Parts: sequence; C-alpha cells; structure tokens
Amino acid sequence: MPIFDSQEIVVDQTTKSLREGLKIPNNYLNILIGPNNSGKSNILEFINQQYKTDGATASDYIPPRRFDVSNNMQSMADTYKELEASLNQRRRVKDSSTSELPNFDPIRELAALDNSARSALLKWHNKYFGHIEIIENPERRYETPKVLIDDRLPAQQGSGSRAILSILVRIFDNRLKVLLIDEPEISLEPKTQKKLMFLFQLASQGKEGLPQKKIFISTHSHLFIDREDFRNNSIVQKKDDQTTIRKVQNEKELQEIVFSLLGSSPEDLFFPSNIIVVEGASDAIFLQKVSNFIGDMNKNIAIHFAEGDSKVPIAAEAIEQMLKTSSYIPVYKDKICVLLDGKRDSSFVNKAKEILKDEGERVIQLSKEAIEYFYPKRILKKITGLDETNIDKEIKSFLCQVNKNKETWAGQLGRFNGTKVNLAKMVTELMEISDLEDVSLEIRKLLSVAINKCF
Repeated sequence: MPIFDSQEIVVDQTTKSLREGLKIPNNYLNILIGPNNSGKSNILEFINQQYKTDGATASDYIPPRRFDVSNNMQSMADTYKELEASLNQRRRVKDSSTSELPNFDPIRELAALDNSARSALLKWHNKYFGHIEIIENPERRYETPKVLIDDRLPAQQGSGSRAILSILVRIFDNRLKVLLIDEPEISLEPKTQKKLMFLFQLASQGKEGLPQKKIFISTHSHLFIDREDFRNNSIVQKKDDQTTIRKVQNEKELQEIVFSLLGSSPEDLFFPSNIIVVEGASDAIFLQKVSNFIGDMNKNIAIHFAEGDSKVPIAAEAIEQMLKTSSYIPVYKDKICVLLDGKRDSSFVNKAKEILKDEGERVIQLSKEAIEYFYPKRILKKITGLDETNIDKEIKSFLCQVNKNKETWAGQLGRFNGTKVNLAKMVTELMEISDLEDVSLEIRKLLSVAINKCF
C-alpha cells in the first residue's frame, strides 16, 4: 500500500505505473494541478487500485470520457452485476493499447442508488444543474422508467449535462467512500464548474446532507482550485521521465498557479499589460501618446493619475494608495512603473521605491517640476507663438497662474489660454513620430522599461 499524507509521490514513467510504498496527498479534498502528460491520470488510477475492502466497493475513478448515457433505467439485477464489473475494470492496470478507462452508464447507476440517495441527487440536480425527473408508466407496471432532463431524454442532452450526471451519481452513491475525478471541467461552462466545485467541497466535508467522501481531482481549470485551503492543492510535474507531486506551500504560490491556469497574461482577461502611475491627467495624456509611438500597439499600458496639479498633499496620498493597491496584485507588483514630478521631495520618491521594491529602474523622478517642460518645443512654439529660448520661463509663469486660479485651474501661455489638460490635448493632437527626438530621454527610458515588462 502507498503511504498517504505526504509531500511527494514518484511515478515510474517507464512502466507507466506507481511503485508501492510511495507517499501521496491524502486530505478529504485533493486537487492535482499540472500540464498535460505529467502523470495526473496515472496517479488517480493508481490510487483507485489501492481502495478495495473485502469485495465491497470503496472507490471509483471517473475518466474524462463520461458522455455515453441511455434513456431508460434497466432491471436491477443486471444493473448491480454490470456496475460491479465496471468498477473492477477501472481498478485494473490500464492496457497499453487503451487511452482511457471505460465509464459506466449514469442512468444505470441512477437505478442502482437506494431511494434516499436517488431523492437527494434529484434535489441537488434540480437546484443547480437543471430539472431532472424519473417517469414511470402507471398503466404498465413493469415498463422500465424513463429519465428526462429539462424535458429531454439524457441522450439528447449536451455533453455538459451528461458529464454532470456521471459525476453526481458517484457523489450520492453511499457505497463509494473515495472518488477520483479526471478533469471535472470537461464540457462544462465556467458557472457550472463553480457549482460543481461547491458540491465537491460540501461532499468532502459531509455537509448539507451529502455523504462524506474523500475526493481527488486532476484539473486544468482555475475554478477547481481550492482557494479556501491552499494545502489541499498539489502540483504535478514531470522531469527526466519522472513525475513528482508537491503540495502547494502558501497562498502566494496558489495565486501564481491560478494566474498560469488563466493563460499567464492579464491581457487574456482584457486587463492592461502593465500600469504606469503619474501625477495628473496632463501627465497621463502625454505619456499615453508617447507610449503609442514607441510601444507595441498590442500591448495595452494603463496610465493611472492622481490629479496632482496643485493638490500636492492629496495627490501624494492618492499615489501612495495606488501603489500599495497595485503592488498587492501579484501579476503587476514587479512590473508597475511610476513617473513623479520634480517637485516631489526625495522621501516620497524613496517611499514609492520601497513599496514597489524598485532600485531606480521603475520609479523615476523628472528633472523638472512638471511635464509641461518636456513637451516638444516645436509644438509648444506652434500653439503659443513663443520663442523657444523663453519657453521654460513662460511655462513657469503659466504653472504659477494655474496653481493660483483655483476656480478654473487655467493660465496664460503665450496665445494659449486654458488648463494643463487643455494644453496636453493640443500638444498630443499635433505630435508626430518625428517629435520623439525632442522628448526627454528620461521619459522615453521609463516608457521603454514599462513596455519591456509588459505581459
């Protein structure tokens, strides 16, 4: 017999079997996560071979192919005999010419359940997975009962409905103490997967009238990961033709697993490829334009701003909160970038670096106090009519006016009169790719870092 409640198990890939005396996870709910051909199915089949008690049925392996159903319940004597033969067949070592072990007809199993188990199954199926009923003909006492799911025969149902029924009859079978389910997500839409996982959790705890079972699952779906207790999840890997199982060590590792199961890219979920935090809306408008010029259009960088204009203390609090919140998200914490105005004191800049654990590559402070100093001079000259030699002095005057005018936040810059946001929009509308040469190297460098770290 294998040794249970362990950290590790080894599969002999040469013989495609597991050796005796190995250690395997043995909680009441056990989730196996790993790539294709890593040995997850072999592990489930092997565990199923270990659970047998004096001829009584203790466990069953539910293979991926579980879509073949009949429409009518058959005679009980034949059903019991066939059920026992099918269970024993799934316990035998798989023939090398067989890709999958056979499944049993769930309609026949429904007939083999005792009355209380069958009633419980019908109740749960009706609550979560569609209306199911068993119809007997009162005029013909010995006619085999017919099963309908949402007013259709089981064989007429989609593969998801048939797959669900194959799993439910095992869950409610009181004779089974251990279930080994290979890829329960097959043919199931996400919301149905969630319902089924909820049922697994209840069954593993014996709650809400469900017969308690020890459940083993192999999966490629993040919806069958046990997020309530990371210790119920194990990673299956194959290296040098040997498969190992290792229990998940902590919440952080579990988050990384879920992220990998989602495709390892937040863009697949329409989330941004990366995030840049800046002081105000004008900074965001300008950086977005420059980013579009120098970046990959397929990489969506979100630029968050804190309305920093003249509200320095408030903006500082907002930026700090944004950084803390973003750094809590594991997928972004090592990628997020920050561009701070030159007016920020060094203690705030250092605090931002500390939050993001950055050594100066992703948190950059401008050499001047505002983004307006970094607009292409050709465009500023066209908008304001000012000479380039005096433009920095005029920008400083414009910023002073904006900060004093707390009603409109507007100022005068040559023939331009308006807010910082108005100016940023006009500048970016006139920008061409050739203007990149006039954009500060410090800004371009930060954007390049953000783009290179994109998913």
